[in-house]
Amino acid sequence: MKREIFAELIDGLEALSEERLRAAQPCIPRIGIMKGKVVLPEDFDAPLPDDMLDDLEGTQI
Repeated sequence: MKREIFAELIDGLEALSEERLRAAQPCIPRIGIMKGKVVLPEDFDAPLPDDMLDDLEGTQI
């Protein structure tokens, strides 16, 4: 007996999709949930040192 792997794959994906739709909960926006819990340092937007930039860009001076 020959298996129809593509058909089995499609059936499995459809079943997974239906299961996820049933289990999906409505997304409630929670604006400001981290207020007061996250503190950014004063130098957050300061330029990175040259050696760190070189590491990130893959270049060397």
